[in-house]
Amino acid sequence: MAGTVSSLGALASGTSALNADLVDKLKSAEKSAVISPINSSISKIKTQQSDLSSLIVTLSSLKSAAMDLSSDTTYLKRSATSTDTAIGISVSNGVQTQDIAMTVSQLAQNHVIQSGGFAASTSTVALTNTTLKLEANGSTYNIDVAAGTTLEQLAQKINDATKGAILASTLNTGVGSNPYVMVLKSKDTGAASTIKVTEGAGLNTGLVPTFTANSPVPDNSATSTDIAAGDIKINGVNIGAISISGKNADDSATAIKDAINLKTTDTGVSAEIDGNGKLVLKNSSGGKIELVTSNGAYSKTGLLSSDGTNTTAATALQVAQDAKFTFNGINMQRSTNSITDIITGATISLNKVTSSNVNLSIKQDTSGIPDLVNTFVSAFNSASSKIKDLTAYNSDTKQSGSLQGLSDVTSLYSTFASIITSRSKNGASLMDYGFSLDKTGMLSVDTTTLNSKLSENPSALEALFRGSSTVTNAKYTALMSATTTDTVGGFGDIVINGVSIAGVNTLSTNTAEQNAQLFVTQINKQTDSTGVKAYTDGNGKLILESLTDGKIEVQTNANGALASGLSSSSNTSAPMNKLMVAVGSTKTEDGIFTQLNKRLASVVTDTNSSLKLFSNSLQSQLDTQNKSLESATSRLDQKYEMLASQYALYNSIISKFQQSFASLQMQINNMSSK
Repeated sequence: MAGTVSSLGALASGTSALNADLVDKLKSAEKSAVISPINSSISKIKTQQSDLSSLIVTLSSLKSAAMDLSSDTTYLKRSATSTDTAIGISVSNGVQTQDIAMTVSQLAQNHVIQSGGFAASTSTVALTNTTLKLEANGSTYNIDVAAGTTLEQLAQKINDATKGAILASTLNTGVGSNPYVMVLKSKDTGAASTIKVTEGAGLNTGLVPTFTANSPVPDNSATSTDIAAGDIKINGVNIGAISISGKNADDSATAIKDAINLKTTDTGVSAEIDGNGKLVLKNSSGGKIELVTSNGAYSKTGLLSSDGTNTTAATALQVAQDAKFTFNGINMQRSTNSITDIITGATISLNKVTSSNVNLSIKQDTSGIPDLVNTFVSAFNSASSKIKDLTAYNSDTKQSGSLQGLSDVTSLYSTFASIITSRSKNGASLMDYGFSLDKTGMLSVDTTTLNSKLSENPSALEALFRGSSTVTNAKYTALMSATTTDTVGGFGDIVINGVSIAGVNTLSTNTAEQNAQLFVTQINKQTDSTGVKAYTDGNGKLILESLTDGKIEVQTNANGALASGLSSSSNTSAPMNKLMVAVGSTKTEDGIFTQLNKRLASVVTDTNSSLKLFSNSLQSQLDTQNKSLESATSRLDQKYEMLASQYALYNSIISKFQQSFASLQMQINNMSSK
């Protein structure tokens, strides 16, 4: 009996091993079998993602370096030099390369004039309400001047009215008892910037050189001789003959005044008559007044006390003038010393007058290309090393790079190397320019060879590096010659690329070639709109040629076809109804770095580039594995939570059995003791 009870106790005691520790051990064992492989897969994918991102960055740097060497911007760079600082030149990219010879005989200047002297800047210049009229560069400024206006106030009025087109300032010269002057300066240079000053009554600034005759013009009623041509000269200009015989003083004065004013454009001097009958000469642009009379003209005009020369000093400190220069032997003139309208994209600076030719040169600037090549070589070698590391396999250690075996990556180097070592259609290769690949796949360049080739023929280098384009213009020769009859043309008889050509009247007295040339003239007037130029074959047939690789579409009516020879038939004149007669073409050969740039784009930057697709694939795999991990983890957690609950229940039942057993054992023990 005791033995039976003992066995039952042992059984109860053994069942108590179903505890939490055992559940954890069971869970850990199953987790190792189910979860660990998923975590390993996730870790591998993340390593691949990290390495792929690093590779993409490295290849992007390589693409950037290749793009620099394939970009037309690199080869459009220009440098400009001058053999003398008298003429400077600066250029923007793409300017046509050329050599230029220039001389400068005169620099452009702005106009500077000075008023008379005043005791102070606050000295009054206007005795009454009056006006001041200024003219420069085609603009007129009418300025109201109040009585009592001072010199400095007038300067401010000028600045306000002209908005800086004419700059006025007061200056203390420190000379004499009237040291204060007002200086007017045109903002712009050029002859057209000459400042013309007209002062109203009561305004006296001294800006306008003024000469007042010695005496009033006399009565010439009893005079039988006129003033002969050459008897009066102003600023070296012959005023011409003046009829005064038999005229009273007023009429004589008017005749002389009118004669002088007829020459104002040449002399810069105008004449008027004051209240005393005296002639008053003024140079409104501030120039001098040099008056010469001879053969008694002084007494007939009252200008001087005797024949001779009188000079009224100029108030102009600097004469407004245009720049004068030669450009490749052609005489030219501009209002400024900064010339921008001769060569598009170039600014020529005229700095001083020259005594001989100054040579300017615009050349292709290739100075930056060697540095770009070195950057590319470095980027290529970095990419080569990166690809090698990520795709390596060690047969001894059985270890491999994270991207080993992936064809999208393992094939990259061989693809790049194939492009690097390829030859163009004319047989040129980067190897001819100092490039070389060693046995380990590293790229290098011999700078001496590269620079020599670059200096020798930069165009050939550009063709190899970037590529070249061959443009074939659209070209069409008329099927018939122009007419040799009289025709009257109308607007739209000929339409080229949708643009109507002006009518042409042909003549029966002309040859076919001469009439064809009439059409050439009108067609070429519309070249900017049509993109087509015209010339002849020398025998009266029109030839149309596109300026680029565009098309040529021709439409003619019956009259246009007959007159011009632009006919749809070679046998008889027939209209052309929007016929596409020629189409141009452009053939492009990609250079080495253009090919490489495009290949790299398909690998790293295009929307569907191979490595972007691979990156997306890795992310998809990672998402799948993360979901699997989440699902497996949840399933195990649920399983072992249930198992733990069952074990807890079992332990409760066993505990009750143990309590019953303990009570029974006590009863047995009590019975045994009796």
